[in-house]
Amino acid sequence: MIKHRGWAAWLVAAALGVSTLGACGGSTPPPSGPTDPPPLDDDDGGGGEVPASSAEVEAAKNAIQAGDFDGAKAKLDEALAKNADDAQANYYYGVVLEQGGDTTGAKEHYQKALAADPKLPEAAVNLSGILLEVDKDAEGALKVVEPALKATPAHPGLLMNHALILEALGRADEALAAYGKASAANPKDSALRFAYGDMLASAGKKDEAKKVLLSIQTDDVKILGAIGAVLGKVEAFADCVAVLDKAIEKDALPQLYVRRAACKNAMKDVDGATADYRAAIEKEPKSPAGHYYLGKHLAAAGKKKEATAALKEAIKLDPDGKVGQEAKALLKTL
Repeated sequence: MIKHRGWAAWLVAAALGVSTLGACGGSTPPPSGPTDPPPLDDDDGGGGEVPASSAEVEAAKNAIQAGDFDGAKAKLDEALAKNADDAQANYYYGVVLEQGGDTTGAKEHYQKALAADPKLPEAAVNLSGILLEVDKDAEGALKVVEPALKATPAHPGLLMNHALILEALGRADEALAAYGKASAANPKDSALRFAYGDMLASAGKKDEAKKVLLSIQTDDVKILGAIGAVLGKVEAFADCVAVLDKAIEKDALPQLYVRRAACKNAMKDVDGATADYRAAIEKEPKSPAGHYYLGKHLAAAGKKKEATAALKEAIKLDPDGKVGQEAKALLKTL
């Protein structure tokens, strides 16, 4: 099965943020791509592997999975010399070219693969991924995915890209339905279920989002942190704290403490929130954002002296930056 490019990095950026605040919001994960080239699926999208079209294609596939892209290219040149319309050979040639950064050449071979075999879902997944992610051509990507879905309607990669494309086109209701179908087709994909839960939350469907997010079974700290952030967004604060407790037990990242502090604060647990903000600073003492949010929290709790000290430290660490300027503005109000 195709892995999603950059899922882990996207989850961190979307749910934990680049500073220690960490708000989840509106980022779109990249489409499915050939980072870990899979075997070709069977026609029903159910996971059976289609036999290789030739010995050269079989050798190329094995070389790709072993990371030997030069060897794979040589075998595919042989295969295409014998049959330029070999759908599998063109698909894997596209994978090799895309892995090397030649997305233009990869698109050409994916298109040739689909011309020879319109029911080849992986070629449609990768071609639509390039069109959406690289070319920013959501309409073109949709024209690739929708016919492919008619042939293999349960293919998880196609369903995922369909959801992303519809979201990029601003067709929110259709995108939400597509995320639901993609999640149902691959229920063990925790990152995909998170994306679905996040979109439900963004659509204001708080109870549905909570149900999806709490159904995710994972020990991945990045995904746990992302889940906690969105649970806070839908005001499921006790669940937010519980999920982040689990994440912090596995890896005590400062961002996790800050997110948990926000949820504790919403539960009126001022002392618990203060302890978490301080724990975040202990983990990352040079973070101006950490000191700023501690100061903001303490100011709201009426602890003027402690808030002033925290805000001054934020200004000291970031005198000319955005965090420092916000700290200065808040300090003037105390």
